[in-house]
Amino acid sequence: MNNVFETIKQTISKDDLKDFISNEYGIEFKANNANAFCPFHDHNFQTPSLGVSANNNGAFFHCFACNTSGDITKFVELKENISPLQAAKKVCEYFNIPCDINAQDLSEEEKKERAKKLEAIKRQNKERRAKDNEQKQELIKKNIIAIGKIAPTLIRDLEINYSSIKDTLEESFHLYFMPIFKDISKDLLGYSLEHKSLAIIIRDKNNNPINIRYRQKFKYDSTHKMLTNERMDGKWIGQANMSSFPFPLSLYGNHTDDKVIICEGEKDALNLYSVGVRALTLGGVNNSFEPYKALLKDKTVYIWFDNDEAGYENAIKKYHELKDVAKNIYVVLFYAISKKLPPKYDISDFIGDNIPKLHANTIYDLISYSCFKVSNVLIDEICDYYPKLSKKLEKFREIEPLKEFIDIKKEIIQKDDNGNYINIFPVKGELDDEFIDRILDKTKALKKELGNERYDLLKDLYLRNFVVTETETENFERWTKSFDEAFKISKTMRSNYHQTHIVDMVESLNQSFYKLGYILGEYKGNLYVWTNNHYMKIEINSMAKFIHSYWMKAARVDLKKQTRPNVDLIVADLISLAINLDEIKARQQRRVINMLNGTIFISKNGKVTFKDKHDHKDGATNILKFHYDPNATCPKWNRFLSQVMSDSDDEKTLMEFIGYCLLPSHDYESFLFLYGKSGANGKSVILDTLKSFFGDDNISALQLQQFEGHQLHALTNKIINIGSEIDKNSSDKGQLANLKAIVSPKDNLQINPKNQEPYLLLPNEKPKLAFAGNEKPRQGLDNAVFRRMLLISFDKEVKDGQKIRGLSDRFADEMAGIFNLAIAGLARLITNGKFTRSRRMQNELEEYKDEVNPIRAFVRDAIIQDENYFIPSKYLYAVYKNFIEDKGGTPLKEKNFFKAFRDECLMNNIVTSYEQKRLQSHYLGLTNDRPYCIVGVRINLNIDFDSVSFGGQQIFINTMSVRKGAELASI
Repeated sequence: MNNVFETIKQTISKDDLKDFISNEYGIEFKANNANAFCPFHDHNFQTPSLGVSANNNGAFFHCFACNTSGDITKFVELKENISPLQAAKKVCEYFNIPCDINAQDLSEEEKKERAKKLEAIKRQNKERRAKDNEQKQELIKKNIIAIGKIAPTLIRDLEINYSSIKDTLEESFHLYFMPIFKDISKDLLGYSLEHKSLAIIIRDKNNNPINIRYRQKFKYDSTHKMLTNERMDGKWIGQANMSSFPFPLSLYGNHTDDKVIICEGEKDALNLYSVGVRALTLGGVNNSFEPYKALLKDKTVYIWFDNDEAGYENAIKKYHELKDVAKNIYVVLFYAISKKLPPKYDISDFIGDNIPKLHANTIYDLISYSCFKVSNVLIDEICDYYPKLSKKLEKFREIEPLKEFIDIKKEIIQKDDNGNYINIFPVKGELDDEFIDRILDKTKALKKELGNERYDLLKDLYLRNFVVTETETENFERWTKSFDEAFKISKTMRSNYHQTHIVDMVESLNQSFYKLGYILGEYKGNLYVWTNNHYMKIEINSMAKFIHSYWMKAARVDLKKQTRPNVDLIVADLISLAINLDEIKARQQRRVINMLNGTIFISKNGKVTFKDKHDHKDGATNILKFHYDPNATCPKWNRFLSQVMSDSDDEKTLMEFIGYCLLPSHDYESFLFLYGKSGANGKSVILDTLKSFFGDDNISALQLQQFEGHQLHALTNKIINIGSEIDKNSSDKGQLANLKAIVSPKDNLQINPKNQEPYLLLPNEKPKLAFAGNEKPRQGLDNAVFRRMLLISFDKEVKDGQKIRGLSDRFADEMAGIFNLAIAGLARLITNGKFTRSRRMQNELEEYKDEVNPIRAFVRDAIIQDENYFIPSKYLYAVYKNFIEDKGGTPLKEKNFFKAFRDECLMNNIVTSYEQKRLQSHYLGLTNDRPYCIVGVRINLNIDFDSVSFGGQQIFINTMSVRKGAELASI
C-alpha cells in the first residue's frame, strides 16, 4: 500500500492532472499554459493563480497566491477534506490504477496479477517520461534558436528607443542612468516593440541567450494566431516550457566577492550589480538550486526574498537547501529593516529608497543588523507575522535540547492509556514484624493452653449456670466466633499494619529519576539534576511542591504521612544522597562548560579542548545555550563594536574580558566597568548581549552596594556577575573589600546564605565581575580598586534615526562567533600577560582617581618635592582650597586636609614633616613668627592661578614657599 502514492505520481502526467481538476471539479484553465482560479483561497475571480507543472517526480499543482501545492492526491485531500488514503483511492478509481487499498482479501494469484500490472504501468510511465523529456528537449532547442534570433533585436531596440522609455527604465532600475548599470546590462537588457515591454535576456555559461523574461506581455489568441491588446497577468514573464537557469552567470563569474545575495528575480539581481553587489537568481522562489550548488560553494550567502509570506517561507526552505554548501548563510528580513515596509516590497524598492545612503555605505552596511541564521527563534518570529506559516515551517524547527524542571516533572507523572503511572513506583513500607508476631504468639499460646475441648466446656458451663435470654445467647455466639477469627489475623495484619518511612519514599522517588536517566547532584547545599547535557539547579521549593502536590499521592504514600515536614526530610535526603559535585569541582584544574553540542575545557593557560559529547562525570553545572563552531564569525557584533567604541583597543579589552570570564582563575585580578554619561551609547546593548551570551542561569545581578551579607549567596555557580547600575553615592560598608576578595586569585570567599550552612567559594568557583553606570561611584575607592578596574567609556551617542529597537536580540545567531572572538581575546590576554589598556582608558582612570581624590591632583600639579623648602600650613591650605574650588570641587575641612595631604605625599614617595619654623620676616596673614609648616616641599609656580585671597589680602604664590635659612624681606 505504501507504494500507491508513488505509483500515482509516476502515472499522472501534467495534462492528466489538469483534465482531472477540470472534469472533476469544474475548474477551468483558460489556455494551454494559463492558470486557473485557485479553490483554496478567496480570489473574487480577480487573478487566476493556480498552475500545473511537472518534473521527474511527477505532476504538481501550485498556487502562487496562497502557496498551496502538491500532487494530485494532495489536491483531492484538500478539496474534499478527506484522508490521504481516501484521496489516493479516488484517484486510482478515476484513472483505473490498480491499488491494494481495499485488497487485503486478494488471493495469491490476484496479488501476483496486480503486481504485474503495476510493473507494466511503471514501465509505461518510464517510457512516457523519457519520450516527454525528449520532446521537451527538442522544444527547448527550438525555443533557444528562436530566442537567439530575438535577443539581438531586443538589445538594438533598447538602444534605439532609450530616450523615449526612460520612465519605464527608471520604474524598474533606479540607477539606469549610471555608467555601471549600462555596462552590466548591455547584453542582458532589451526592449520589445512587439510587447512594448522591457525584456531581460538570460544567458548560459557560454553567453548564449536561453530565455527571455518580459516585464509585461500581451496575451496570445491561439484561434487567430495573433497577440491581443490584453496584458497577461504577472510581471517578468518567461518563455513557456523553459527550465530555470542561474542569472546573471556572466557577471557572477567576473565578480570576486565571496559574498552573494540570492534574490527573487532578475530585476533585483541587475539592481544589486548596479551597486556593486554579487547576486544570483533562478527567477523565482520555488526553483531549486540543487543542480547549481557548486556556484555557491564556500560563499557567504544572503537569501533576500520579497516582503511577503511566500518570500519568507521559501527563504527558510532555501536556507536548508544551501546550508551544507555555503560557508555562511543568512536570511535577510525586510521587517527587521523596518516594520513599515509594505507587502511585496523587494530589493529593487529598497535600493531606490536608499540611493542617498548608498553613496557612503554598501548594501551590506544597510542590512547588517537585519541578517540572521535560521533558528527556532527566527521561525517563531516569522510565524508571528505570518501565522499560516506555522504548520509549513514546523519541519524546519530544531528539537529543543534543554530541559526545564517542568519538563522533568511531566515525564515523571506520565501515564499509560489505562491511567497508570509509568515512571512512579508505589512506596513499599516496612512491616513492623516484631510487634505483630508478639500479638500473634500470645493469641496462639492462649488457644493452645485451653485446647478445643476446654474451650467448648467453658462455653457449656456459661450457658448452663447463668440465666440468659435468647439474645444474650446469640451475642455469646457472635463473640466466640470473633475470638476464633482472631487466630487467623496474620495475613490481615501483615497486609495492612505497616510503617512508611522517609527512606522508603526517598528510594521510590530516586527510582523515578534514575529510570528516566536523571542523576541527582549536590553543589553548595543545593540540589541539581543531570539533564543529559548539564547539571541543572532545582529550586528546593519547586521540588518540595512537586513532591507534596503530585508525587506523594501518585506514589501511594499514606495520607497521614503527606506533610510538609516529611517533604522537607525527603528533599534533605535527596540532597544528602546525591553526587557530591563540590568534590568534583575541587579536583578540577580546568573550567568545564557544556555547550549544546559538547563540552568545552579551558585550562589556566587558556588551552581550549572540545569534546563532542556530554558526560555527567565532568560535573558541568553551567551550559552556554548555543553550539560550539570553531569556524563561526560575528560580523554584526564586530560592526556594532566599531560603531559604539571610540578606540579599537577598548574592543580588544572587552573581548579579552569576556574570554577571561571563561578562565578557571582570577590570575589577572580585574573587573570591568562600562561607563557612559547618557543613554543611547551602546552600553546597554553590550550588557544585554553579555546576558544572552552567558545565559540567565550563569549570571548573577548584584549591584556593588549589594556585595555584603547573605546576598553574596547569589554568586554561587555563576560565571559572571553583571551589576547594571552602580549607585554613585553609596557608602562602603565592606563591599569593596568583598570586591577585592572576589577578583583575588588566591582568596576564598565566605558565603553565609540565609537559613543555610555557610560555605566557601574557591578561587576557581568565583565569578568574574562587570558593572555599568551613568555615574561613577565615589566613596571608598582606593588605588587597589583602580588597579583592578578595566574602565571602558562610551561617549558616542546613537542618533534617533540610527537607533534599532531590540538590537541586542539581533546578535542571537552570532553567539558561537562571539565565543570564538572571546577565546581569541583570552589567548591574547595570556600571551601579553595583561589586559589591553588603551591610552584613552589610562587617561580616564587617572582623571577618575583625581575625581575621587582631588588631593591627588593637587599634589601632582601644585606641589614640588624639595627638601630645601617649607610652606606655612595656612598658606598651603589656602592654595589647596583655591585649587579645588577652581575645579568645581568641595575642599576638605582644614583639620582633615593635612593628614590626607601627608598620605598622598607618601603614596608619591614625597617625604614631608610637620614642624614649627621661626620666620625672620613678617608674612602677610600670619599671626605669629613661628607658624606650623610643611617641610620638604614647595608650591609649583606653574599652576593656573598666581595668587590667593588670605586674611582679607591677596597673596602671590611665588612668595609662599620659604627656603631654609634664607633671609626674607617683609612683604
